[in-house]
Amino acid sequence: MFNPKKRGFLVKAAAVLTAVALTVGASPSHAQETTYGPESSNVVITKLDQPTEAGDAADGTDQTPDGTRINGVTFKAYKVPLTADEGTEAWQQEIAGTSVDAASLAVNNAEPAITPLTGTTGADGASDGVINWNDVPRGLYLVRETATPSGVVSSPDFLLAVPLTNPDDLGTWLDTIYVYPKNSVVSGTKTVENATDFVTGNIVTWTINADIPQIRNQDGSFLPTDRFEIWDTLTDAELTLENGANSVKVIAPVGLTLDTHYEVDLDTTTVEGSTIAKVVFNSDGRDVLAASLPDSNKVIVTLDTIVNTVGEIDNKATVYPSDDADSSYSTDPVEVRYGNITLQKDSTESDADLEGAEFMVYLSEEAAIAQADGTHVTTSSNSEGVWTTTADGSVRIEGLRYSYFANGEVDNEGPLAQKYWLVETKALEGHQLLAEPIEFEVTSFDGSNVYTVTNSANTNGFVLPLTGGTGTALLTLLGVILLGVVLFVARTRRNSEAA
Repeated sequence: MFNPKKRGFLVKAAAVLTAVALTVGASPSHAQETTYGPESSNVVITKLDQPTEAGDAADGTDQTPDGTRINGVTFKAYKVPLTADEGTEAWQQEIAGTSVDAASLAVNNAEPAITPLTGTTGADGASDGVINWNDVPRGLYLVRETATPSGVVSSPDFLLAVPLTNPDDLGTWLDTIYVYPKNSVVSGTKTVENATDFVTGNIVTWTINADIPQIRNQDGSFLPTDRFEIWDTLTDAELTLENGANSVKVIAPVGLTLDTHYEVDLDTTTVEGSTIAKVVFNSDGRDVLAASLPDSNKVIVTLDTIVNTVGEIDNKATVYPSDDADSSYSTDPVEVRYGNITLQKDSTESDADLEGAEFMVYLSEEAAIAQADGTHVTTSSNSEGVWTTTADGSVRIEGLRYSYFANGEVDNEGPLAQKYWLVETKALEGHQLLAEPIEFEVTSFDGSNVYTVTNSANTNGFVLPLTGGTGTALLTLLGVILLGVVLFVARTRRNSEAA
């Protein structure tokens, strides 16, 4: 993998330049003799990431190309079996005419199997991204990447001819041959949007951004990879797809369509209790990805999921940018957080019955005061949105988004921070309704947020709701009118009896 724009350049250059050197250096009396250069040469491989623009062609000399060096890439160099006698003109021509595919077939079918030279960039004391092979015997070598770090996409096999003529002095040979193969280094991110999804049962959208591998052909164009897949594992108890496979969409690059360029496979058997949503690009889809480079260099996938439970729920995606398992990588996990509060009812009377008080939750103080129909909060565990105290006066209000955590990030008192308001809609028997909504926050999922609400007992046996309840002003007015009627009738009767 020299600069992939000119893959094969060194092989052909070796034959051509060597032929020129032999012609120039041979005397007439020895024109038929074969004197094909040194028996061995040193080889230095420097592994770099793929630049956006195709670089200059490599010629075997020491260069300083742009790019970041990559450690941990393992190469194996197989000496290709040839039919012509080594060092002859026919041998040179055979080297020049051998393609990567032909060399690969010869190596794969060799009997016995060929023992390769092996090296890993940055290992054995070498500089970053470098492999040093000393005294490599002359011949044609098929060089193959056999292992890459996570997120580094393997490049295709390439050919290396040893020795090489010095391009700056055709009458000499390169003591050391320098090659600069390029790899596409890819990464991805995952984000989530739930700023306005305040309760469990809401639909949250996860977005995956994955780099498209940039592997160049000899002419500088981009090659498709042999595999491109994005997997997202959802724990069923936490998250489920809103509408099955239809909830998974590829939104970039534009023009990709389900079943034409990719498939969505929902794997429910590999991991018990989980669903792996697999976006699998077929060959047509991978061709579209390569053709979109370099302008559109990312695949963007969205998943719409229902939040099923409280907790700090994290999720990540795994990307397979090629058929080399080592090149796969996972995004950093991103979270949604939903929790509970514990409401503890109390009374000014020590022996009061604390069971039966009812509460609703609102997303703003204004909504809590107005209490318009249908504006209160409902969750996946409480579709009615009415929470009722038990015999000990407690009730757990479940499934609310954390107050200070949204879109996967902490938001302290920022625009995405969310507080809630509690309204009592039914008082304990013999007690007055709470006068005002109670503001509260959700910062945990274990119910450790405890709010104690004390009601005043109605000692005169007549209960009037205070401000804040539905229709409280009207009820208060009706109560006053009723009381006035009672007093008027009583006074009229008393006057009548006195007469």
